[in-house]
Amino acid sequence: MRTFLCALLAVLLLSPSVAHSAVVVVGLHEAHQELADITASPDLSIREKADAFHRHMRRFSNIPLQWRRMENVDSKAVLEIALYLFDREEVSRAHKYEIGRYILQRVGEGVDRDVKPAPEFIRKYREFLIGAILDGGEEEFNREKTDTATAIGEYAGIAGGINRPAGILFSDVHDVRVIPVLIRSLSAPDHVHGSRRASCIRMGTPGESTGRNTQRQGLPLALARLGATEAIPKLREILAEHHDFYLRSNSAFALGRLSTDGSVQGFEEAIRATGDRRFFFHFGKGLVERGEYRGFAYLAFEYSVYSQEGNPSSMAYMLEKRLPYLKGVRHPQAAAFYRQVISSKPLRHILLFDAKSVEPRRKRALPGQGGEFNLEDQAMEELQRSEERLVSVYMQVLEGMRLNEMPEALVFAKTIRDGTRSERIRKASAGFLE
Repeated sequence: MRTFLCALLAVLLLSPSVAHSAVVVVGLHEAHQELADITASPDLSIREKADAFHRHMRRFSNIPLQWRRMENVDSKAVLEIALYLFDREEVSRAHKYEIGRYILQRVGEGVDRDVKPAPEFIRKYREFLIGAILDGGEEEFNREKTDTATAIGEYAGIAGGINRPAGILFSDVHDVRVIPVLIRSLSAPDHVHGSRRASCIRMGTPGESTGRNTQRQGLPLALARLGATEAIPKLREILAEHHDFYLRSNSAFALGRLSTDGSVQGFEEAIRATGDRRFFFHFGKGLVERGEYRGFAYLAFEYSVYSQEGNPSSMAYMLEKRLPYLKGVRHPQAAAFYRQVISSKPLRHILLFDAKSVEPRRKRALPGQGGEFNLEDQAMEELQRSEERLVSVYMQVLEGMRLNEMPEALVFAKTIRDGTRSERIRKASAGFLE
């Protein structure tokens, strides 16, 4: 019950559809209500509202979350307030990281066409972020701390990975002057657990290492896209011995991206020495991004941690992570990848919605069954839950095969059309065959 109440509270706080009047926002914390009153006030100018927001920022955290909620009150006003505060010298760097990310998110959504912060804001943000990295960014980042915003972390996030904000491309902030700082920052310590914690979430002991640094994880991606070949020795060192799997994975990608024809074999040997074949997938992505098609061989399922799983979610995930690299590519290596895909028996069972032959990801006892697992029912439940994703990747595979003029595509599509229990997959197959 406690878990349910926590989840319900989170929905009430985060859902943009929660009803509100001009001033009162249902279900919000008192701090949010204070912001709502400021945002909705007809007596305050944008500058006065911004000053009030600034005072509020110094008292409370979770700025982006709180501001997103205020969009229900006056979306345009919140964006204008953010733009105003970003220009103010008295606003701290730490707050500007959060304000900047909020504005970029709004830019990426393409809303508020009458308020046009891009590309003017993008240029302004670039100047701020590069300046922050070169002036104190290393000291800010390379210390033991909780996962709080930093200039280097924001820059690494733009390069890709889970922290990438919308509304900006890495080319917008490309600047080789930051390379030495980023290389040294690869040695930054792990984050530590903070003293604050949500009532519904159990975390580690305050001050204890989390075992990773999510901001640090994106640095190899940034270095790769900066063409920083001087980072290769450090990246090889990380790949060989670091404890953070995701930092090692991104280092493998960077080595592929920074490789030359003469260095590929040495990098491949370094990956084999780790004993973990999964790094080849990330290395292959780097090769493909560099334009080296031999990297397609490393997109094979065997280089995935999910390769031994035959459940719908894992299969969809593997394809979702690989197919973008093959989009629009006509090449024998791409054709070889598609042949491997359609020869996969687990994938065929999944597309046919053959629940008897599909192993569910999570096995659990169902009510009224005396604790026995009904695997077929659970497999069908997972198939139905993943159906939209499966249709998407299935069609991408077929279109990729058509582009590569593979006659096997017609045979495969007919087999799936005639045998699947999914009406959506059947219609997709029929549409392809028309």
